[in-house]
Amino acid sequence: MPVDSNILAQLSASAYRNVSERNRIGPPAGWTEIATDPASGPSDDPVTGFSAAAFRGPQDEIVIAYAGTNVESLLDNDWLQANAPAALLSAFRRRPSS
Repeated sequence: MPVDSNILAQLSASAYRNVSERNRIGPPAGWTEIATDPASGPSDDPVTGFSAAAFRGPQDEIVIAYAGTNVESLLDNDWLQANAPAALLSAFRRRPSS
């Protein structure tokens, strides 16, 4: 059975690690965090800003939730190494003729 989109949104919010305890959102009732990346510590990966968590639901569903990257500036890794190249490559991608 599919997991409700509101539950998925709460799980995604729970995957963010780089927030104060006061602003941290725990998993919804009946859901348990079973793993995180980075595996320890209160913060996202210091190089990439990546964080994720795996959760088990009340009917043994498994959801892997990803947080967005958190970067210090627009010129940081996310923009230089991911967003800009993706935008440029998609702009020049060959499109099928109609």
